[in-house]
Amino acid sequence: MARKLFTDLAVERLKAPKTRREIPDAGMPSLFLVAQPSGVKSWAVRYRYGGRTRKLTVGQFPSVGVVKARERAQAALEALNRGKDPGVKRLADRARQHRPAADPETFGVLIRAYFLAHVVPHTRSWRQTAGILGLKVIEGDPPAFEEIPGRLAARWAERPIASIRRRDLIEWSDERKAAGVTRVVNRTLSALGTFFAWCVGREILDVSPTVGMRKPVQDRKRNRLLSDDELRLILRAAKLENSPFGSIVQLLALTGQRRGEVAGATWAEFDLDRRAWLIPAARTKTQRAHLVPVADTAFAILNSLPRFNGGDFLFGLCGRTGFTGYSKTKARLDRRVHELAGAAVPNWTLHDLRRTCATGMARIGVLPHVVEAVLNHVSGTKAGVAGIYNLYTYEAEKREALDRWAKHLTHILGPDAESANRVG
Repeated sequence: MARKLFTDLAVERLKAPKTRREIPDAGMPSLFLVAQPSGVKSWAVRYRYGGRTRKLTVGQFPSVGVVKARERAQAALEALNRGKDPGVKRLADRARQHRPAADPETFGVLIRAYFLAHVVPHTRSWRQTAGILGLKVIEGDPPAFEEIPGRLAARWAERPIASIRRRDLIEWSDERKAAGVTRVVNRTLSALGTFFAWCVGREILDVSPTVGMRKPVQDRKRNRLLSDDELRLILRAAKLENSPFGSIVQLLALTGQRRGEVAGATWAEFDLDRRAWLIPAARTKTQRAHLVPVADTAFAILNSLPRFNGGDFLFGLCGRTGFTGYSKTKARLDRRVHELAGAAVPNWTLHDLRRTCATGMARIGVLPHVVEAVLNHVSGTKAGVAGIYNLYTYEAEKREALDRWAKHLTHILGPDAESANRVG
């Protein structure tokens, strides 16, 4: 049967066949869309292991869309390349997820039930929340969770939920502070508070142990700005990065957009003839579609990126996923900075590039409401009722602002960058 390059819209419009059909996906080897006469559509991977042909169902449409199905198929094929049967691994994951416990109201059992019933269906950042609470995500449909040794979920996995008191939370937070690990203490306790409130709502607990508890660490709003010298070093190091991460760093500096918006960008979002990037509402923090004009320097970076057959994403695994793995690549970039300068750029994060972009545009004369428009902020001139009626996107002003900012970056990078007319 002829392969078909699926999109979610194409799968949605596919009519129910008279008999069961398996349609191979042109975007991922071994992945098939299984269409039933009942109208049910699911994804399956066919592979050979131990001399036998096997089939692994990786999800049902629409809960598992095209991109996620390709990700799961890729993971299965990678397991196969390592000599493992991906079907056996999936059965083991399911058994691990639903393993019986001596006490069904232990923290370990209830935290899994909470994620499956509430967090995963309703929260876009559920993987991040799992990590905060000390759970490792095992991809699947549904996903499974493992306690990370030494982390919070492992600490309380076997404890009855009713036995966890406020003093346990205080002891844990004091240990974190004594160890110098304070950055996520407040976020962890906030996530725990939501979990305990869920338990109260289901009459598992009478009172949440977090009620009335003050934040153990005073929140400090981050205001780190990169100097021109620091920005020069970071961008020069990014140019030397032979990986997608170097391009991501440059585009973050050039556009001022959020890390996830750049790292998860797809080619379908770009109109390169118009030099425009339209980020869909589903991928923005404000839940509003956002038009980002593409300056010449950013356009040159986009044109330098490889394109993979069947790959929708700019970055990530062969264009089939968004970019992940920030910690290792950020550490490698910092080492390059040290090699260039003989010293590190201290205490900087990728989000500092967005803050520096906003402040830098203001410094070179871009008006505040235009800076807000570039950042897709809902405040100031576009907050409240004004934001409902002021649908003008400031495209021309945003394009001029980002062009000016790109030229400023080219200037601080030095003569070589100016002659090349691009960052990196």
